[in-house]
Amino acid sequence: MINISYTPANPEFAAATAAFLLQRPTLRLMLSVSRVACVMVIIGFSLCLYADAVTYKNVISTILAILWMLFYRKVLYAVINSVIRSRDVNKIPFDFNIDKKRIFCKNAKVSSQVEWKTIKFIIDTYTGYIIPLTGVNNAGRFLWLPKRAFSDNNQEQDFLKILSSLNKSIKKTRWD
Repeated sequence: MINISYTPANPEFAAATAAFLLQRPTLRLMLSVSRVACVMVIIGFSLCLYADAVTYKNVISTILAILWMLFYRKVLYAVINSVIRSRDVNKIPFDFNIDKKRIFCKNAKVSSQVEWKTIKFIIDTYTGYIIPLTGVNNAGRFLWLPKRAFSDNNQEQDFLKILSSLNKSIKKTRWD
């Protein structure tokens, strides 16, 4: 059994939440559609520029489209970070007990027990592991297990051994 305790840090937890959200198909689809719309605005601006029919509205919409394409992740992160700050998540310590059958998570407000058979995959970020929860009651929820919470490298290796013995796939993400 692996016992882990930690208190979340705002930037770390916000990055984990953003990485989790960007794995969700609905949000990925929405962001893809918005990028296509931005490209269409830029193409439309190019055609207006070619036809000498540029107005200030064309310029403003093109600038906004370019800014959105460049900074949508930073906007998402800022919104998530402000919500986390308003809920004082960084003041609540978490305790995890992990074995080959389940994960038991407890904090001051809630305790939950999750069977490994209900977990389809794990998301590995630079700073920790996101464990997406499934089911009707857990839709849109996840457990965050930062790498700094492991007492040493052996404890993290034990966690990874449990994952490999249960044939859980680990997805890497570059968001962090």
